[in-house]
Amino acid sequence: MDYQDNPYYNNSNQRQIDSFGIASLVCGILASLAACCTGAFGIPIAALGLIFAMLSTRRNQFSDPITRAAWWLNGISLAVALFTTAYVIYVMLTNPSYLENVMNAYQSINEGKTYMEVMQEMQNNMTL
Repeated sequence: MDYQDNPYYNNSNQRQIDSFGIASLVCGILASLAACCTGAFGIPIAALGLIFAMLSTRRNQFSDPITRAAWWLNGISLAVALFTTAYVIYVMLTNPSYLENVMNAYQSINEGKTYMEVMQEMQNNMTL
């Protein structure tokens, strides 16, 4: 008896692994970590994860639970990363002491000071 004739060997009921769905989920996990820790670095990772989820959904007629989880995770990560990045930019642009430090550093570098000297000067100004 050949293995193909064996009724226990029927392989038709097994689900195939959806590589785009898994890639999307991995991108979602990485994007959520990057969005919470750095903000801006989570944006391209979440966008890539959403593209993988779209490709997975387009390839399969039904929505796999992994792909659905990846859609949600990437969407939420993208929203958090965008909000965090926008908030940091807003705070930096509205804080007068930050803008003053940036302008002083720019002028110091134009005067010929090294980066380390400028950073030391900024650190001394912050402790005063």
